[in-house]
Amino acid sequence: MAEKIALLGCGFMAGAIAKGLIEKNVIPAENIIAINGHNPASAENFASKYGTSFGSAEAVAEADAVITCFKPQSYKTAMPEYARHMHAGQLLISIMAGLTAKDIKSLLPEGVDVIRTMPNMALAVGLSATGYSPAGASAEHKALCEKIFGSLGIISEVPEEDLTGVTAIAGSSPASFYYLAESMIKAALAAGMDENAAKMLCKQAFIGTAELWKNDDAPPE
Repeated sequence: MAEKIALLGCGFMAGAIAKGLIEKNVIPAENIIAINGHNPASAENFASKYGTSFGSAEAVAEADAVITCFKPQSYKTAMPEYARHMHAGQLLISIMAGLTAKDIKSLLPEGVDVIRTMPNMALAVGLSATGYSPAGASAEHKALCEKIFGSLGIISEVPEEDLTGVTAIAGSSPASFYYLAESMIKAALAAGMDENAAKMLCKQAFIGTAELWKNDDAPPE
């Protein structure tokens, strides 16, 4: 029987996770529950867009894994509403930067496993680079986390203290690529190049170089 997944928050990352899991037949749409206790209409709209289920905070009790898809600064105020419906034996997967497993567990019932992950925006195309730290979670829960994020790209287990580095090298790094691309295109436009040509050539240069490096284990230098 397929596991049930609850997504807390209905933004970009939640949509990328749902879309990937459904398209790759990892978790059926009806087993994914979209929940936003502070904006129930967004959960209903999310369900309509992706074909998932939706529910109120009480619905987290049905889930095998609960994934926090809201911003870390919202955790302390948002999580108690959901935590009161969670129970021992469940898994909470965090994609929030900066909050330690200890921070996260402090608001959860006893017996809820926590796994910290740091994916990136490429979840949306099934090419995320995700680091994760199991923080003492069971083998069964580790396997479930790997099943979810391994289907959306690659996943690598790291000690919790390395997750800050994962955030820099993988989680936040797409912004660095976009910034470099923006700068290159601006330079091309300043030199008189057509904007469409500059965008197309820059984009393909990034795609081609990534594929070249993927197939060649030589160091970047």
